[in-house]
Amino acid sequence: MATAHQVHCSKCRTPLGPENLNLQTWAPCPFCREVLFIEAFPALARTEAKAASATPVVDGEASCFYHSSKKAAQVCDECGRFLCLLCDVDFNGRHLCPNCLESGQKKGKISKLEKRRVRHDKIALRLVGLPVLLFPLIYFTLFTAPFVLIYGFSKWRSPGSIVSESERPGRPSRLMVFAWWLALFETIAWVVVFLAIAYH
Repeated sequence: MATAHQVHCSKCRTPLGPENLNLQTWAPCPFCREVLFIEAFPALARTEAKAASATPVVDGEASCFYHSSKKAAQVCDECGRFLCLLCDVDFNGRHLCPNCLESGQKKGKISKLEKRRVRHDKIALRLVGLPVLLFPLIYFTLFTAPFVLIYGFSKWRSPGSIVSESERPGRPSRLMVFAWWLALFETIAWVVVFLAIAYH
């Protein structure tokens, strides 16, 4: 019987086991063969431990610094506070409390925590797409299309959205591929126009 914490296939909705999670590659669902890329927070595997930590603290047991009624399960590597599994943030192999995670980001000690990301694929698509949609500006593609060919190639494998589930790591996003091909088409179109003018 499926429980609330299980991950389900997006197509057949069948619960998936731990062996299907965090494979760092695309893999077929063992039931319907739908290709999936599943990344689950490590806390998902600790659901049973979390349930145990939610039990009231008895005499002689350490309690969480932030939740005095919950049993401590970890110690913050930065400040030494006792943490329940709800407050424990496993970050790059270190156990941090929410306060240390936030202060570390503000002080620049934590550089790998991304809150926003430049979407190079959207920039490329706007550069080649907007002049076409706003027809009087179509002449701008004479400059934007070659630029996007170079820009798109240099940012070809740049990471896409932080929250998107449809993008494959290490591969260009669909928007970048579309923008690059549109830029190539526009560049070829301008070459044809100039050649037609030159030979008439």
